[in-house]
Amino acid sequence: MAEAIASDDGYAARDVLGYPAISLTSGPRKALARLVASAGLGAGVLAEPLLGSLITSAQFAAEALARSMLGAAQRA
Repeated sequence: MAEAIASDDGYAARDVLGYPAISLTSGPRKALARLVASAGLGAGVLAEPLLGSLITSAQFAAEALARSMLGAAQRA
């Protein structure tokens, strides 16, 4: 549990919180829950700034792929 907190790993924190054999006091439980929340795990939706960044990245990738395919078709 201390390793999960020290690692700042939201996935590890989620695993520790979900493991029934581990008994946690309030402090570590809250620290793990903060890690899970900060990683966006279990939120159900992607936060708006992250969603915007993801969409922009996908658009750039699609445009680069289209240019690459167009160039390959023109060379053929």
